Amino acid sequence: MAVVLALATVLCGCGRPTTRTSADSHSASGERGSVAAAKHHNKQPQSQASVQEPSNVTSRVLSSNHPIHKRWPRAIETAVLSPDGKLIALYDGTGVFLSDTQGKHVRKIPVTLFQKLANEEVSVAFAFRPDGKRIAVLTTLNYGEPMGAFIERLWTADVATGKPRLLSKWEDRVQGSSPVTAERKIEGWTKDGSAVLVVGTVYGGEEMPVDAQKIGTQRAVVKDSPGSR
Repeated sequence: MAVVLALATVLCGCGRPTTRTSADSHSASGERGSVAAAKHHNKQPQSQASVQEPSNVTSRVLSSNHPIHKRWPRAIETAVLSPDGKLIALYDGTGVFLSDTQGKHVRKIPVTLFQKLANEEVSVAFAFRPDGKRIAVLTTLNYGEPMGAFIERLWTADVATGKPRLLSKWEDRVQGSSPVTAERKIEGWTKDGSAVLVVGTVYGGEEMPVDAQKIGTQRAVVKDSPGSR
């Protein structure tokens, strides 16, 4: 696994993502070892970076009138369709799941969501790999008093089994004394399916107002580990 930053900062005016609140917590086994490995790769020199363009195969957002919304036992907050239209990846406020389009065959992806912190709000984003065999899952935990602290994790999972792999973890607080990157979004997989492209908002570090702190974006190429393809 390797994380390579592509430090291309450009001016932007993007808004903050909409999130929902839940009180449950879910943890993935082996996270500590995965985080240590991700931090190790984060220190690799940027000269190793090869900035790649995202694949033109994208995950389609599930329509709000799709039948699974009525069949699923809880309200679905985020859902996307696989490239072949046969699978749905979804987040329902309690967990992350893979399901057939009828909601009959379900696999849970055991990723970390809640940590019992103050004022927790969680959002989840998905992107299927172009061949549909793996999926990227970006979890964002926003918390604090006041809000403004983020724990973001990027995972990939095998679609056949639901087994996750933690690629990277970022912890930042928007209010501070120096620029930080937070509120990351998945741009997509690379065309060869070897890495996930992530774009975050760069904040200037001022205390308030938060919107005025946005000074640019930062793009990262996060490589999936060897042997996963």
